[in-house]
Amino acid sequence: WKKEDFKIINDLFKSLLILKNKGYSFIIISNQSGIYQSLYTLEDVYVLNAILKKEFSKHELTLHEIYICPHHESISMCLCRKPKSLLFEKAIARFEVDIESSFMIGDKSRDIVAAENCGLKGFLIQSNCSILSIAEKV
Repeated sequence: WKKEDFKIINDLFKSLLILKNKGYSFIIISNQSGIYQSLYTLEDVYVLNAILKKEFSKHELTLHEIYICPHHESISMCLCRKPKSLLFEKAIARFEVDIESSFMIGDKSRDIVAAENCGLKGFLIQSNCSILSIAEKV
């Protein structure tokens, strides 16, 4: 959440360009419970999202949307926090996502559960790891 600590994974944009060339586009869905816990602010998240959007644009990639859930599981029983699937459902409806040919990549099992609840295939990776192998095999 700190701008100075924010780093983009090596070969991320190389991987995303491979996916773009295969016809994929991109949506980010992220739990941000630190907002609710007052660890950081919504504005902090917006700053990092702006950096991501700029990087996507710089690499000629379309980032359709960044959806965030600011709630914390110990306090809120919201429907948008993964593993719930409300934000996925919004994205699927808004951007007419073909769930049969789409997938999501996440670094938590709750990411995969949320995707699968909507009929999306999920790929589980370790945090801060390359997605190049996924991009090449999809």
